[in-house]
Amino acid sequence: ANFSNGVMLNLSTDFTNLVHNESYSGNVAGPGFVDLVNYFIKLLCIKGYDLTSAEGQAFCRDLVLKYCYVASDLESEMMRLEEKGGVLHEVKSPVGSIIELGKECFLAPECLFDPGLVGLSNAGVAACLHDISESFTGASEIPVLLCGYFVEGLPGFEARLRREITELDADINLKVQTASSLEEGVLRLEEHEFH
Repeated sequence: ANFSNGVMLNLSTDFTNLVHNESYSGNVAGPGFVDLVNYFIKLLCIKGYDLTSAEGQAFCRDLVLKYCYVASDLESEMMRLEEKGGVLHEVKSPVGSIIELGKECFLAPECLFDPGLVGLSNAGVAACLHDISESFTGASEIPVLLCGYFVEGLPGFEARLRREITELDADINLKVQTASSLEEGVLRLEEHEFH
């Protein structure tokens, strides 16, 4: 597909952005990876864990990459968690204490769909992608290339994005691919191709 009919969705350190059309214009769709990690830390602090030190923050970054995922349906995920006794994983902190990970594993990534959770006024990735989709009239599908931290983690993101887009407009079909790096994504966009 031609780049004029595609979107690059990149989760960078500082923000999530959508790059689209031949002019390479971008829309900031919400929080970045740092915001997601900080929200994860906040959720753990609410449970009584203090991981606000530099070492704790680095530890939480690794936990986000290893354990966080995007829930397809929050209510169902909460019920599934209750069936597991509220604990998905137990991990050892840098100081040796045991940390029980539960709902924060799927609640932290919710800030990508609802940036208000981290104090931002952006609409979120699905709503921004839906707004951009209006410029693809006549296209049977919209190619979407995931880059950045979307490549490294966040299982379930693609399925959730598809579900939310379908809820906004059942006629929109996404053709989602993943770049192995942001650089590869930029190269693909510069070459005007999605494989």
